Amino acid sequence: GTLLRHKGPHVAAQAMRLLPDRPIRLLLYGGSFHEDEYERELRQIAGDDDRIVFAGSYDHAELSSILAKLSAVVIPSIWFENLPTTGLNAIASRVPLITADLGGLKELVDDYHCGFTYAPDDPEALAALLSELCDNRALLDDVRGTLMLPPSLEEEAWAIEGIYTDCLVNAQPA
Repeated sequence: GTLLRHKGPHVAAQAMRLLPDRPIRLLLYGGSFHEDEYERELRQIAGDDDRIVFAGSYDHAELSSILAKLSAVVIPSIWFENLPTTGLNAIASRVPLITADLGGLKELVDDYHCGFTYAPDDPEALAALLSELCDNRALLDDVRGTLMLPPSLEEEAWAIEGIYTDCLVNAQPA
């Protein structure tokens, strides 16, 4: 996505720094746009930890190949996401989510049985979860095997059409 404060990449980087001996790599995708000061702060948090990689922006056509290489997608937002498209893309690629326990992110995890949540804006909680997943990678495999895929565009259209049909039928005088 983007390297902006409300998206919480600093939370993920801080969590990584709490796990110096763990075999984890954090790939930070996206640009910081006009937030140069925040990007400097983020790079300072990362320090010399070569497990934290600033992967830059990507073309949407590359997303499938990026997701295919990942064990999980961390969405550390510190604000309420209303339509987390990165999460939906990860789920569609059968990649488990690790998200802050907030709004639309929690709904994704709950609705699609697709991952794990931690206390928002809490690097220690994220680090504890990442540590647990390192110790028991079967947890990620279990999620990958049982997550529910998001509906296709056609399925969404049929569901919306059904709602409208119900409204029209129920709006008719008896």
